[in-house]
Amino acid sequence: MKKDLFIFIFILSCCFSFSQQRETDSLMAIIKLNKRDSVEFRTRDKLASSKMEDEPDNAISMINENLKLAEELKMKRGIGGCYLRLGNCYGFKGDYSRASFYHFKALAVFEELEKQAAPQNKVLFSRAIASCYDGLGGAYEDMGNLEKALEYYTKSAAIDEKVNNVKGLGGKYNNIGGVYGKMEDHEKSLFYFRKALRLNIETQNENWQAINYLNIGNILEQQKKYDSALVYYKWSLDLNQKLDNLRETGLSMGNLGSLYYRSGDLSKSESYLKQSLAISLETGDLQGIELMNRNLYDLYKKQEKHELALKHFEGYRSARDSLVNAEKSEQLLRNEMNYEFEIKQAQIKAEQDKKDALADVDKRKQQLVTVLVSSGLILLFILIAFMLRSLLITRRQKKVIEVRNAETQRQKEIIESQHHDILDSIHYAKRIQQSLLPTEKYITKHLAKKI
Repeated sequence: MKKDLFIFIFILSCCFSFSQQRETDSLMAIIKLNKRDSVEFRTRDKLASSKMEDEPDNAISMINENLKLAEELKMKRGIGGCYLRLGNCYGFKGDYSRASFYHFKALAVFEELEKQAAPQNKVLFSRAIASCYDGLGGAYEDMGNLEKALEYYTKSAAIDEKVNNVKGLGGKYNNIGGVYGKMEDHEKSLFYFRKALRLNIETQNENWQAINYLNIGNILEQQKKYDSALVYYKWSLDLNQKLDNLRETGLSMGNLGSLYYRSGDLSKSESYLKQSLAISLETGDLQGIELMNRNLYDLYKKQEKHELALKHFEGYRSARDSLVNAEKSEQLLRNEMNYEFEIKQAQIKAEQDKKDALADVDKRKQQLVTVLVSSGLILLFILIAFMLRSLLITRRQKKVIEVRNAETQRQKEIIESQHHDILDSIHYAKRIQQSLLPTEKYITKHLAKKI
């Protein structure tokens, strides 16, 4: 059965690797066409994204090449995406100074694009801004600046709440709960872990559910609520075993072993601690190796199994020494990165102050233009109103004149009509008089006879 299982897994692994290689070859074929267009940009981006976590140095080289292409094509969204991916790559490398530097650069690009975007496209850039906040929160958390980490994680969660990104919110709440846990604010930590769990159950995200169970169990254990912690550890173990999450399975077993030790069930404690140690050795988890060896040392010492206790004490001491050396190197590196980070932050602040000053000048110019334009429009409206008033008055006066002229014409016509009637009457009377009186010829004739 074991042999058959191994062969089956090996075949699956070969098929998966072959499929990945075919996809990589396909992407490389598109890149080799060298068309320098958006299709090549997206292809390069997809190829770089597949290498970010496992081959961050290789991915950084690819992303820098793609950044040049995005700048050449004037793709602002692509430029912001390259900055964001560079930040993530440097985060995987543990170079938090450069990670935060590129996350800030990406944030500036996406904030500008969000302001310019049409309403229906704003959600896209809001989510990109949330990703920048996540990257910054992670960098600050790993550098030990928990207040800043909490600030950026909260900003990211607020965006997801606004755009109703339920799937993303579970992870955001888990990050916030983790920071509160490091701050030893257990109540707030539990509040956010449980919010995350509810959302991950709702979205059926079992991987995140297993993490949430483990985190809630850790907080309950710190609160000395051991029975409740035991329940959550068992739920986490069941899910991790179901999902074949080896490292998380080891963590759950280690926590169960520790709790059973506290409750006095040394048999169960030994079983879980030994299984957890085996997984830690398999995965190369030094912290797990150190902790499980220490717990097994305490257990065997209590049982007076001195040989086994000594064996695990030596395992504990060896792992601790390795961790101390690693921590010293990490602390030196962290100090260097913090120094670089502070310099980068000062540079970014100086650039931002310069941008703010220019923006303030532009704003004042815009305000001046607005005042001048508004004043001009007001004067124009006053002039138009005055002209309209004059036009209305002129029209009224014209109408009055027209009425008066019509009345004058009517009176004239009446007078002319009356004058005509009078003349007709005079002419008529004259004709009557002429008809009654003897003619001049008749008078002359008879007057001459008399004389």
